[in-house]
Amino acid sequence: QELNFKVQNVSNFEIRELQSLNELVLLEISQLENVKTKEEASGARLLDKEYLEKLSLSWEDSSMNLECDTAKDVLEGLQPHQNLKHLEITGYGGVTSPTWLSSTFSVTSLQILHLRNCKEWRILPTLEMLPFLRKLTLIRMLNLMEISVPSLEELILIDMPKLDKCIGSYGMELTSHLRVLMIMKCPQLNDITLFQSYPSFDAEQKSWFPSLSKLYIKKCPHIM
Repeated sequence: QELNFKVQNVSNFEIRELQSLNELVLLEISQLENVKTKEEASGARLLDKEYLEKLSLSWEDSSMNLECDTAKDVLEGLQPHQNLKHLEITGYGGVTSPTWLSSTFSVTSLQILHLRNCKEWRILPTLEMLPFLRKLTLIRMLNLMEISVPSLEELILIDMPKLDKCIGSYGMELTSHLRVLMIMKCPQLNDITLFQSYPSFDAEQKSWFPSLSKLYIKKCPHIM
């Protein structure tokens, strides 16, 4: 039910070895730089793994000089089953999101999304398409300039030098469930819906973040 699998270019360690393991609940796949095509990635048959709840996909940092199109194709081929609840992606070298993350027909059960060190990723999907998303963590997404967030319980943004806008639903609809808010080392972040006032702000500011238990803002001069 749980497996940490390192992809290697030797017999019995190719990604297709995962194809028949359909009882998995937790799966970590690392060293994805050793997968070269979408077809090869599709051989893992993640789409068939209906019990899979947590999926972690990672590329080594040293692979960042590989063509981003290769990483994009590989991630596209790693489409998980729609029942997936927790997704982590580390070191992805592509510029755009896979279609299955931005489609209304896939990963619609996702509750937790964690993206780290995806340094070329510039455009995130509209996360409102993920109706059950509760936690969003973005760390060292060096080229991401704008994100649109739904109502969340946790929002963590760390080390994102180009991030300029964090927009989303307006007013209490966005902040009512937020328990954890951490924003660190986002020096360009200027437009953030969470802190924008609206006509009745003065009357309602005492309940602006009614569920908040952790607030941490550091090295974000425009929103301090």
